[in-house]
Amino acid sequence: MESFRHLDGPTKIITPSDYTFDLSNIGIEGGVALCTSICKHETPFRIFVGIRGLDWVKQTGQVREYTLRPLGRELTPLEKNQIYDLM
Repeated sequence: MESFRHLDGPTKIITPSDYTFDLSNIGIEGGVALCTSICKHETPFRIFVGIRGLDWVKQTGQVREYTLRPLGRELTPLEKNQIYDLM
């Protein structure tokens, strides 16, 4: 799944989307998947996966600014499928 983006460092993502998935549901504590579209089937979209902090999302009007830290590893194919299926 080429839509997943690996973070190399702390990253800010600005998008109108609020489509997120708590990765603790698949055993990655503190992790979150952020889809830049409103629906995973809407293209073009990207799914950013990282670790969220306390102030990981700020909203100004209809735009949201997310700050994610790197997960520290690549997702396995199974994890990618789980995320995509459960989002």
